[in-house]
Amino acid sequence: MIVLDDLQEADHPSLLMLRFVARELKETRVVILGNYREAEVRASPASHRLLGEIAREGHQIALRGLNEAQVAHFVQERVGQAAEPGLVGAIMRATAGNPLFLDGVIRMLVAEGKVTHGNRLTTRDLKIPDSVREAIRQRLGLFSRHARALLSIAAVIGQEFEFECLGRVSGDPFDSLLEALDEIQRDGIVNSVDIGYRRYRFSHDLIRETLYEDMPSTSRLQLHQQIAEALEEIYAYDPPLIWLNWHITTARPRRSVLRRKRLTIRFALARRRWRYLRTRKRRIIGKRR
Repeated sequence: MIVLDDLQEADHPSLLMLRFVARELKETRVVILGNYREAEVRASPASHRLLGEIAREGHQIALRGLNEAQVAHFVQERVGQAAEPGLVGAIMRATAGNPLFLDGVIRMLVAEGKVTHGNRLTTRDLKIPDSVREAIRQRLGLFSRHARALLSIAAVIGQEFEFECLGRVSGDPFDSLLEALDEIQRDGIVNSVDIGYRRYRFSHDLIRETLYEDMPSTSRLQLHQQIAEALEEIYAYDPPLIWLNWHITTARPRRSVLRRKRLTIRFALARRRWRYLRTRKRRIIGKRR
């Protein structure tokens, strides 16, 4: 068996040689095992084409994140004891089973002595090692500037974000926004969580957290304010008050209490009026019948 690691770093002549060797050894009892990071290969058309040709000479296997049972086993192997369900759940939500993220997070938990308090941990208690942060930054650096800007806005919106809210805050036209989201989805950074592609979710909490913390404080506060205004416009009658209050509080903590009270009253009155109009409409339709 011949193992070749990080083929995305290989130069053009090396990949040509690998293609030749793969074809020549196809009928022999020699296994060539190579791996590469798809996002980086996709950024280089020449490497993408050559690795596609090499893959056709054998079998291609897409590596995905570990499931919850495998994460529990991974933690047990690293820590030397059975992992508590709360710890496994928190790690799973934060890393989505990515082995690189898993290893880094577990090392930090062991170093801080938090493994024994696993059932009381949340994703906020999981610190990101510098090595994992750098790996995330490198991965994000492969996207276009436009896609990175949208990811930063989405990170401020939250772990889940809606297409309409992202569009209002970014100011991008529909087609441009959809094209950028398609680029991001191809790499698995975010996933659609409904059939209509109207709501998306970050695949890893750690990715959203890195994006959020890497932003300047002033930019974050401005985005929180813009997002709060966008949510007020989108949900005129029934806004998600918990998320809306969070954005308002983060953007302007001193004015947030009074504004939250005013918003709660305003939306309560708007809901009452909407229900009244809906009931009135039904009665008119019923009389006509």
